Amino acid sequence: MKFLNGITASGGGDIPEDVLGALDTCLTLNWSKTNARFIVLITDAPGHGPELNNDLANDEYNS
Repeated sequence: MKFLNGITASGGGDIPEDVLGALDTCLTLNWSKTNARFIVLITDAPGHGPELNNDLANDEYNS
């Protein structure tokens, strides 16, 4: 919790988040082969695209 409390959000522009891009990046991480793997994805908005977001008028994602 101490680590999470120290994080501040910055940047961006449009409201939707690149949720699938974040998860895709996790696939390329250098994971330990012997330890359990956990991903905690925290966002403050829905993801880009019609599958995750019904406000496409404000979705500036370049597909």
